[in-house]
Amino acid sequence: MEMNQFAKGDCELTKALFATALPKNWAMREAVCRDIQSQSGFDYFAAGKKCRNDLAQKQALRQAQNKDSELCWMIITSSLKQQQRLEYHQICVIQSCL
Repeated sequence: MEMNQFAKGDCELTKALFATALPKNWAMREAVCRDIQSQSGFDYFAAGKKCRNDLAQKQALRQAQNKDSELCWMIITSSLKQQQRLEYHQICVIQSCL
């Protein structure tokens, strides 16, 4: 799938709006960050210290996306099997995962 520059910019804007409109988004990132750090051998509290700020959470998620691209692909395909039509914000999330 190829997108033109306008659509890509619109997609980035949509992602930014969702991130700012949903204050619980940071809680989800923190939970995922703790899970990732726990798998790295840190206990729950040490993992929490590594995931205190927003930047550390985003970096941990990005590393997980890069490391587990096959897992990311399986999540995408399973969601496509369950749902025939994707919403625009879901396409943006999928593209950020690829």
